[in-house]
Amino acid sequence: FVCQTSLFWSVGASGIQADGQGKAEFSLGTMLKKIFSLNVIVILIVVALVLLRIQPPELVTDITRYIGNLSTPLSLFFSGNALCEIYTEFGFKGLRIQRDEWAVMLARFVIQPTVAFLLCLLFNVTGLTRTVFVLMSGMPVMTQTVILSGNYGADRDYAALSFFWTTCASMIVIPLFLFILG
Repeated sequence: FVCQTSLFWSVGASGIQADGQGKAEFSLGTMLKKIFSLNVIVILIVVALVLLRIQPPELVTDITRYIGNLSTPLSLFFSGNALCEIYTEFGFKGLRIQRDEWAVMLARFVIQPTVAFLLCLLFNVTGLTRTVFVLMSGMPVMTQTVILSGNYGADRDYAALSFFWTTCASMIVIPLFLFILG
């Protein structure tokens, strides 16, 4: 999770920003700021608290749980709104799978899991750990992609359709991965 989050918020976010704004600042300082996003900082704080066996007050844990429980529904509302706007403008024709979405699905469900599997073989990673690595590499497009695309003026519709179709396809692909990996 930390590796995926770090890559997304450094390389991925810079790529989305460059697509939308035509430029993206990609210096070491900017990359470190993006890598140490709020998500990663919170994970590091929680790991430190667990290792130090410090229990935060119940009020703090309740508030953070409530806020954390809101993040996924809010990002899904944003992505759903983008899909609704596509449907409103183009009808069902706007929602069909196009060549670009097929390319995204090929990358997400074939190329990335294959690379992860080969890296696991190279480093002798087996069992449940290998299964988790391969599954994580073959997950659908993240909702944050749609949000950042909208924020930076990139192709939000493309990101929303990629999110939608990879999520639909994952209902078949993830059980298939589990069957193949045993």
